[in-house]
Amino acid sequence: MTCQNSITLRRKGQHLTEVERGKIAAWHSEGLSNRKIAKRIGVAPQTIHNEIKRGELKQVKKINGNLHYSYGYNAEYAQNRYLLNRKNCCRKEKFP
Repeated sequence: MTCQNSITLRRKGQHLTEVERGKIAAWHSEGLSNRKIAKRIGVAPQTIHNEIKRGELKQVKKINGNLHYSYGYNAEYAQNRYLLNRKNCCRKEKFP
């Protein structure tokens, strides 16, 4: 007897790829919810929430002397931040 409802598309612990981050950016800009995006990619909704939080850019625009802040998800920024975090995750060498 097989269970049809709980089949996951990917293994646990895998990191998001650059292509998946691009898909998240496109679907997020279309207005899809985190749960729908997560279902399409095959990850947990919390993963999408964390990814959007990680790749969020704060932009400042000056309109008529007033500062306006806008926030948006940028897949390229998220990928660069991911690579930087991966680079810095190791223990530093004792003898360089």
